[in-house]
Amino acid sequence: PPLGPLRIVEPHLPSLSDELAVQRSDSVYVLGEFADGWVLAMNASQNNECGMIPRRCLFFST
Repeated sequence: PPLGPLRIVEPHLPSLSDELAVQRSDSVYVLGEFADGWVLAMNASQNNECGMIPRRCLFFST
């Protein structure tokens, strides 16, 4: 199952076609995580668009 919703704490502007634009305070669900520091995410705040974002953009509570 997806992980989330999680809050975006750092915006990301795509530089490749598989990347997802996110803004601070967007809510996203993580669909997959990769060893290179990127995650596949679905942006619930932007019409459920999916794409890759850097893991550092996400807030993981402890």
